[in-house]
Formats: sequence, structure tokens, C-alpha cells
Amino acid sequence: MKRRIGLWARVGFIVAGVWVILSFAIPLSPQPVLWGLVQLTCPIVPISFAFRFGVKWYWFIASNVAAYALIGLMVESLRLLRHRPLLHESPKRRGCVHVMSDPDRILDQMLEIFVEYDNWLTFRQLANRVTGDPSNHHVIAEVVHRHS
Repeated sequence: MKRRIGLWARVGFIVAGVWVILSFAIPLSPQPVLWGLVQLTCPIVPISFAFRFGVKWYWFIASNVAAYALIGLMVESLRLLRHRPLLHESPKRRGCVHVMSDPDRILDQMLEIFVEYDNWLTFRQLANRVTGDPSNHHVIAEVVHRHS
């Protein structure tokens, strides 16, 4: 997730850098289309006009990097929330947790996690990522044993 947020910050740096270079080359005020794009892609611009203060180009880039990193943090957090854990609590027996019966889904999620974390996970770390509980490493070992 840190890499993805860093990627969002880099995109913010590139977007702001392009606008700074373009503003040094041509004035942006006469072109309403370009000015609208600047206001859309750089959140500091409408804020600075609303509160009537100027922003130096280096603060413009820094604020855009921070804004895009925050946007990336929100998007990546929502992306992680979308993936529910593979364990659920039994309605009949409170506190008893079992694995969903689809081992192919577990295996797919394990492979996705292995690729994302460059294959440097132990069974305990993988169980923690897939099921949310590090004590379930035997579940991961069983799925791997069944599919090998």
C-alpha cells in the first residue's frame, strides 16, 4: 500500500511539474480551457483564489504532492476495505471462526498477496493477511497442500 500511495504522490508531482513548466512557457490566464484544467488537477489553485493568496511554484508542487498522496491514501484504503477477509463468524456458535469452503478463492487471494509482497511472506504472515488472524497458518498450509 505504501508503494501505491507513493505512486499517487509521484503522479501529483508530475502533474504539478508539468503545470509549472507550462506556466513558465506560456501564460495560463488567457486560455480558459487550460485554466480550468489547472483548477481541476491542482487543488491549491481554487483554494488560493478563494482566500486570495499567492503560491510560489515550489509550494504549488509540494501541496499537489501532498494532495495526491491524501487522495491515494483514501482510494487505497477503500480498495482494501472492498476485499473482505475470508473468515466469518458462525451465527450459531459465537467466537467460532471457519474458513469459507472455496479453496480456489483462498488460493487466488494467496497468489495475489504473494505477487504484491514479492513472495517474502511466511505462512503466519500470509494467514494474517488472508484471514486476519495469524494463528490460522495451518489453514493456509492445508490449502497449499491440497493444491500442490
